[in-house]
Amino acid sequence: MSGYFAVDIRDQDDSNPITDYRFLFKSLGPQGPAELADALTEGLRRVLFPDALVLVCMPGEKESVLQVIANDAGVQQALARASTKVCVAVCEVQSSGVIGAPTFVRNPREHLHLIGSERQSCIFDEGLRALFGVKNVLVEAPAGFTFVKPSQERSTFFLRAEEALFETERVNFLAFTMLRRIAEREKNCQSAIEVIFIDTMAIASLAYVLRQLYAESFGQKTPRVVSFHSYAGIEDIPRPQIGTSLCLISASSSMNMQRKWLEVTRCHPSEVITLLTLKSAKDSSLAMHAFDTAGSAVSNSKPSGLRDLRIVGERFSPEDTPLKQVLLTVLAHKNERWSLRGPEYSREKLFHSMKSVNPSTKVRPIFVDGLRLLEHPYFKDFVAKELKQKVPISVRAVIYQDDEASKLLAERCAEFIKKILHKSKPLPVINSKSIVEESGLIESDNALLIVAAVIGRGAQLLSISRDLRGIHFGARHYLVGFQIADSISDQIQLTANLKFSSKKSSINVSILESMAVGQNVGDAYRDEIQILKQWGGLESFPLISQRLASLENATGDAESPFLPSTVPGQNSLVLRQDFAYWNDGYGHDCDHAAAVLLTAASMLQHARESRKFSDDNHRLSTDTFQQVVLDPENFARYNDGVIQSAILRAAHPSELDYSSHEDASRRIAELLCGVFVQHAREQGEAALEFALALHSKKLRLADTDFASLRRLCATVLADKEGTQHQFLKDLLGIGSADAWRGAPVI
Repeated sequence: MSGYFAVDIRDQDDSNPITDYRFLFKSLGPQGPAELADALTEGLRRVLFPDALVLVCMPGEKESVLQVIANDAGVQQALARASTKVCVAVCEVQSSGVIGAPTFVRNPREHLHLIGSERQSCIFDEGLRALFGVKNVLVEAPAGFTFVKPSQERSTFFLRAEEALFETERVNFLAFTMLRRIAEREKNCQSAIEVIFIDTMAIASLAYVLRQLYAESFGQKTPRVVSFHSYAGIEDIPRPQIGTSLCLISASSSMNMQRKWLEVTRCHPSEVITLLTLKSAKDSSLAMHAFDTAGSAVSNSKPSGLRDLRIVGERFSPEDTPLKQVLLTVLAHKNERWSLRGPEYSREKLFHSMKSVNPSTKVRPIFVDGLRLLEHPYFKDFVAKELKQKVPISVRAVIYQDDEASKLLAERCAEFIKKILHKSKPLPVINSKSIVEESGLIESDNALLIVAAVIGRGAQLLSISRDLRGIHFGARHYLVGFQIADSISDQIQLTANLKFSSKKSSINVSILESMAVGQNVGDAYRDEIQILKQWGGLESFPLISQRLASLENATGDAESPFLPSTVPGQNSLVLRQDFAYWNDGYGHDCDHAAAVLLTAASMLQHARESRKFSDDNHRLSTDTFQQVVLDPENFARYNDGVIQSAILRAAHPSELDYSSHEDASRRIAELLCGVFVQHAREQGEAALEFALALHSKKLRLADTDFASLRRLCATVLADKEGTQHQFLKDLLGIGSADAWRGAPVI
């Protein structure tokens, strides 16, 4: 037994009713009495006691429902909630699609206007509105896109009727509403329906209910159901004889498919029914329901500025766009300024990994030593030029970010300005935390110099700007040595925020070096810390235990930003000659690993965010529904272990996820086989870094490729002894079962 409720709220004046139909779709299955009782209770509760509640049944079920109502105590108890005010009635849908006369079961009335003949169209229309008013039936294209339908028409909206048919009772109700159309078809066609055609199997449930309803209501044989698979199969469908079929079209934004069906089959217009369309479409009144959506026009031309999102297949899903694989190239991705300066900064040991200035400050995955920066010739020249050429002559104080390097920078600037202006004493130097207390030293109309040696997102500079808002209205000059931000947008936003002035004051921002590096480096180190803490062999591997202590304490004392080399006698990964993204001559007299990590992180973030590439294939992002990965060839082209490790650390996990793409997974698996087989040679020196990336699932292969790789590694490493080899085996999941204190990540 199945049915649905139509709930009506209206004025008490029966002669002039004001109807508001509410629908509560319910199926009454094997637990009929209990479900009916619950449904009655919910119908009364949901609408806060309407004037009338009507249960509408499928043809032939009215007597069964009335018997349940009369004999079941639970249903009687539910009906008692209607008190003496709410009318409760049972009706049956007739084969003509008309709701029959009501049988009153509670608080009968002389007339029940809500189901009068003049209102029945309204009842079904409101029911369809409720039925199709659920999420994902009307789908709007993402910003910047337009749907390309199977008909090759374009629209910013797409209709998915099947999303509304997720319950039996909802399918039944839609079938009820179609009885009127079928009754009209029976008048126009002399033969019975032999086959029900559907444009997609997604609405097969409706076709099966409808064919049973047709057989019972019109005393005919049960029709067959055949899908013609949308536009792809409409030309190949066996032509039905006129008057022997019914075609159900799930949705058509333009109603073109209905017109196409009539043209191909030459059937009677009453033999085809479109469920959903848009009101802007021609003949939209012929559909069961039309959405009234502004800007929903369908067109054959491509809208300016919008990218195509193609809808394909019988299930009408977005087209599977091929994997985008980005190969880093010198021509497209090299930063010429950094290729010269990066090695120079590296020689001065400006960079560290996972370090904070003190326990109270933020840990920086890539840390810039401000005190060393102050002594670098590039920075000294930068400061002298800024102070001579850009700092306003009216400057009367220097404010500095609250750290040792910035304080020293402020003192040097104050002394330098003293000499330029021939003053007898330096300008006042004010700590950013003391602006309010020392506001007497700040002249509201004269200029200020605000300095910081190293910043991230610039939170302290913004705090300084906020503190000055009510006490200073003159010119300002922000002078910064190095900025390591998460994104290019953070860089742009900081400058814009610092320059803003409601008084239109002259505000300038000068930064020697500003680089965006993403958040992936920090995430990689945090993953590593958790994995190392779980490993049970720390006590026997001092290099790793010391590394873990350094990372946890944020001292920056780790021997290298990366795990040790697996080449015998070589602890750290080293940069060799011909690093493509640095100019020649950087030398081997110091550890460049941290600077290489900074270079890789900045390059990848630029590739993600910049839109200035001449070729879109160089962008590590996309405007379509498409996965973007680093081409496995990157790890073959840049085969120094330190460069490979830097790319692994700086990449986003999605950029290293090859698990769903057979060819890419096979290629990276082949490369990894070479790395692990040759782990004792330079070609495989970054074996531990690759193993860590696999263990943390940052680097992912297809299951079959990963299983093959582990089998190979198990064979190659079977007779290898020593703590380092054991660590490698454990990371790959081929070591001892109790290698991990907690559950292994792999």
